[in-house]
Amino acid sequence: MLKLGQVVIALCAAALLVQANEDDLQYCDCIVDVNCDDSAAITEAMQTLEANDCASNCGTEICSKAFFYAQAHHDHCLTSKLPAGIEELHDFEGICTECYIEREHDDSLPTCASYECTSEAAATSAFNYLAANCSSDCSPTECQTSFQTLRAAHDGCDHDDVPEAAEQGLHDFEDLCAAYDCNVEHDHDHDHDHDHDHDHDDHTCAASRSGTLAWIPLGVAAVVGVAFM
Repeated sequence: MLKLGQVVIALCAAALLVQANEDDLQYCDCIVDVNCDDSAAITEAMQTLEANDCASNCGTEICSKAFFYAQAHHDHCLTSKLPAGIEELHDFEGICTECYIEREHDDSLPTCASYECTSEAAATSAFNYLAANCSSDCSPTECQTSFQTLRAAHDGCDHDDVPEAAEQGLHDFEDLCAAYDCNVEHDHDHDHDHDHDHDHDDHTCAASRSGTLAWIPLGVAAVVGVAFM
């Protein structure tokens, strides 16, 4: 038997989900509260995706919310802040609806060279070079350049425009090539899957911040599921 307090929490959580769905929000930080320091919550979101078989059906509310949360942090937070296992998120891409967010800027890094997102060959070539020549040392100039090409493609292009091997390959070399990483300068007129009427540096969310989906722990999420069965 659910207690009144549990039912109230469940109703509030469901109301937030409905608001987000109705507003069709596309900026990640309009949908979830992004906190790169909360690795426990990021891990919990990934566990929720696995536990609810979201790779088979991501259309449920709990799967959608967990994916938005995990994807927002995967795409925005610096690698050093992300928990182990976050790269399993790629198993859910193309199945779950994605949101858009730019990567956190690292003032200690240079700017990546521009990358043409319509050319998969450049990313594939960069990955192949890294795999063949840079497995133990990323200091040679060509290794640095190849890694930065993958970074520019991964952070600057839609996932569908980046070869899967190259996107996954970036993460294989992130630790080894960390000293040679770079920041991507985003072209806000580029054809990302988000509302072009907003300036992304100062965009206006379709809902107020009070309507964002702060991550709800699994215990409360389970209450939501029971309350609406």
